[in-house]
Amino acid sequence: MLAGVRPDHILEAWGGEIHGKDLGEWGGEVTFREQNGHEYQLIDDNSRGIFDMPYGVIAITGLAHLGENRGSVYVIRRGNSTNRVTATKTLTLPGWPCETIASKNEIMLRVFRGYGPVPDRPSSPLYACYSLQSPSTVQPTVCPAVIPEGCFH
Repeated sequence: MLAGVRPDHILEAWGGEIHGKDLGEWGGEVTFREQNGHEYQLIDDNSRGIFDMPYGVIAITGLAHLGENRGSVYVIRRGNSTNRVTATKTLTLPGWPCETIASKNEIMLRVFRGYGPVPDRPSSPLYACYSLQSPSTVQPTVCPAVIPEGCFH
């Protein structure tokens, strides 16, 4: 576990807290901290967002660095028999989710797709947007207005 690193994302759940950390190329994780302070790792990957959605608690993870470009969706649950919180991967994304925004029923993802030509430039980062509508259903959607960094903020 990445002790001493402040979480980028925190979600209160099941009497404790889910913590998400993103240190880019140096790693990241999603952990659960019980009410008594005991903390354990759920996911060994960079956290890109943790959301309490109508269809469950969702963690988005991923990384784009030195030719690596990956992302995943996980459902986080409190187990019945062990009472331990666990994470189950439900979807592989087509790239690194550089930005995530949740609304009532969906999570908007702007996903890095690599580099390619754009008007007046030989190469620029390319992004595609997706709507996560369930833990295992993602649909292409129209991206909000393009901004220089390519992400939502």
